[in-house]
Amino acid sequence: MGKYVAEIICVAVAAGVVGILVPDGENGAGRYVRYLSYLLIVIVVASPAGRIREFISAIPAGPAGGEVAVSGDGDEYGDLIMKKTAENIAGRIINVCRDRFGVDGEKVRVHVILDDSDRQSVIIDEIQIFLGVRLDSYKDGRIERYFRDELGCPVHVFAE
Repeated sequence: MGKYVAEIICVAVAAGVVGILVPDGENGAGRYVRYLSYLLIVIVVASPAGRIREFISAIPAGPAGGEVAVSGDGDEYGDLIMKKTAENIAGRIINVCRDRFGVDGEKVRVHVILDDSDRQSVIIDEIQIFLGVRLDSYKDGRIERYFRDELGCPVHVFAE
């Protein structure tokens, strides 16, 4: 927000300085310069409308607001939430393998096994990481130890 206000102030000051410097002579160039300056100020003031529209269009369509509660065993929504949770965990593990250990993210597969007996909390039973390449960090167990320490669950790393 501060950057937006600073942009408006800078453009307004620049437009004022240009308006003062350009003479209002016989040909009326000063009138056109002031018109263009005011138009520029209007554009800068209206620019967040485009950003807001982009932000709103990026919001996925779905139920509006509210709290998500899951109850019962084997219900469709609970299964969907568990699946999305496992996908999110797997995606984060792939990103860490790529960023921290230099593994090509395209060659990593992750299998997250969740305990679905209690739908009120997410409990990771086990994580299996399949590397598409052999790495020294695989051989000395660095990847396995890192995720085991971070997630507090059994982690097994396999090279394919």
